[in-house]
Amino acid sequence: MRRLSTAGLLLVLALVLGSPFAPPAWAVPVLEKDDHTVNIDGSIKSFVFGMYFPHHPPLVLNFFGLGGVDYGGMGLADFRLKLEGEHYEKWKWQIHFRTQTTVSSFPNAMGAISMAGGATPARSLPLQGTAPNGEYFQWRHELDRLAVSYRAGKVDIILGRQPISFGVGFVWKPADLVGTFSPTEVDGEYKPGVDALRMNFALGDFTELALVATFGGPTCRSNVLPNGESCEGYHAQFSLEHSVALARFRTNVKAVDFGVIAGWVRGDVVAGLFITGSVKRFRIRSEVVYTWDIEEDGPDPDTTDWFLQGPYYAGMGNPEGRDDHFVRAILGVDYTFDIKKPLIVLAEVYYNGFGRRHAKDYMALLMKPRVAEFGEISNTGILYAALGLSWEPHHKLPMALTVMGNLLDPSMFINATATYKVGDESILVAGAMIPIGRAPEIGATGLTPRSEFGLYPYVFYLQWKMYF
Repeated sequence: MRRLSTAGLLLVLALVLGSPFAPPAWAVPVLEKDDHTVNIDGSIKSFVFGMYFPHHPPLVLNFFGLGGVDYGGMGLADFRLKLEGEHYEKWKWQIHFRTQTTVSSFPNAMGAISMAGGATPARSLPLQGTAPNGEYFQWRHELDRLAVSYRAGKVDIILGRQPISFGVGFVWKPADLVGTFSPTEVDGEYKPGVDALRMNFALGDFTELALVATFGGPTCRSNVLPNGESCEGYHAQFSLEHSVALARFRTNVKAVDFGVIAGWVRGDVVAGLFITGSVKRFRIRSEVVYTWDIEEDGPDPDTTDWFLQGPYYAGMGNPEGRDDHFVRAILGVDYTFDIKKPLIVLAEVYYNGFGRRHAKDYMALLMKPRVAEFGEISNTGILYAALGLSWEPHHKLPMALTVMGNLLDPSMFINATATYKVGDESILVAGAMIPIGRAPEIGATGLTPRSEFGLYPYVFYLQWKMYF
C-alpha cells in the first residue's frame, strides 16, 4: 500500500476527528415496563495522535517505518452500539457491537504505544475480525459484549463475552490478570470483553465469592496461527495456554476490604491477596500476586542469541525459563483535599518481579506472550513509582497529571490531560505524553533499549467523545 502523504493524512484525520460542537446527543427508548426493559445507546469517539521521535537514531526511525523523518501521525474513529435489557429482575443481557478504523502515516504506528481500547485478551469465539488489515489502514469489527446473566437467589450466573476486573491499584493492577489496561492507555472507559462463565456467590452483606472461567485460544491472522498451523477466522479456538480459571474471595470489616485470589492463568499458577481501606481522607490500596510459570514461553533474556529463537507464542515452552517464579506488588495511597475545587493527589509504588535490572534485557521480555500477546504486563523494569494529580478548577474543565518512573533505569513518563465538557453527552480531551530517558540504538541483536521509557515517542493527542 502506498505511503500516505502528510497533507493526505491531515485531511483524513480531520474527517476522522469531526467537530466537537456536534448537535446534542439523543437516546432511543425501546421498551420500558415494570417487568421488562430494553435500552439502546452508544458512543462515537475520535482520536488524533501526533508522534515525535526527537532522540531516536536514523536506523531506529527506519525500524518504525518512518523513513527520513522523525515524526508521524495516527487517527482512530470508534463507534459502539449497546443494546441491553432486563426481564423480571432475574434475567439481564447485553450486546455491544464495536467498530474501529485506524489510519496512520507509518507502518508501525499502531503498535508504537497502547492508545485506545486496551490489548485484546485471548478469546475463543470468532466474534471479531479485521478487514482490511494493512500497514497504514485497519478496520476492526467485533462483538465486545455478548452476555446473559441469571439471578438464582444469592447466586448470579453470567455467561458470554463480558469484562472481568479484579485489580485495586491506581496505575498498576497486578491482580487484574484476565485482561487489563496499560498504564499509558488513553481511553480506559470500556475494558475488552472475554468469553467467560462467571458465578458470584453472596455469602453475606459484605462477603462474596467469585468463580471465573474464561475460554481463549490463539488468534488466527491471515489464516495462520502463531505456531505456524493453518486456521480459518470463523472457527472457534481453544487452548489451556490461553484460558483462565480463577477464584476470588472478598469481604469487608468496618472500613477495610480485603480478599484473596487464586487459580490458573494461561499456563501459570497464581495466588494473591489485596486490601483497601480508609483513614480519614486517605485511601490506601495494596495487592500482591505470586506467579509460578510452569513452562515459560518466549525467549530467555539471559542468553545472547534470543533474537534467533523466534517465533514466540503462548504454549511453545522454553527449557531455560521453565519453573519461573516471580512476585508483583503495589502499594498506593490517595488523599482528597477538603476544598471547594475538587483536588485529589495519589502516589503508588510498584514492584515487578517479572522485570529485569538492565535495559539490554527488555526486548526479550517485550517479545514474551504475557506482554506482546495478552498485555498482562506492560512494564519491563523492576521498581517503579507514580505520582498523580486530579483537579477540577471548573465543573466543565477537569485536569489530570500522572508521572511514573522506572527507578532503576532511570527513566520517566509524564501524562497530562485537560478535559472540556462540551455538553451533557459530548466531551473533548487534549493530552500530552512526554517520555524522559535514553533513546534506543541499533545493536548486534537488533533494536537495543537503553532505558524503558526512552523507547516511547512524544505523543500529543485530541480525543472527542459523544454519547447517545
